[in-house]
Amino acid sequence: MNIPTYSQLVASRGTADTVSTFTFHLSDSASFTVRAMLRDGEPWFVAADVCAALDLTTEQTRRLDDDEKGLHSTQTPSGVQQMTII
Repeated sequence: MNIPTYSQLVASRGTADTVSTFTFHLSDSASFTVRAMLRDGEPWFVAADVCAALDLTTEQTRRLDDDEKGLHSTQTPSGVQQMTII
């Protein structure tokens, strides 16, 4: 069985900086959704989604080095919003 890498999955869903949504099913009753995008060929994840899945506060991103986090602008109904990505 040929299982694609995460980067291949993200790339197949859109161009760089296009936000894709992935749902991870842990069991029949437990799942979580994480938004992700490619930046310079590397997968980046929306910090709020990852923190929610791990039951952490988004304040935990402060512990990351600058090269391990960044900001991504996305259009929403109320205008452009900044998301922390990791």
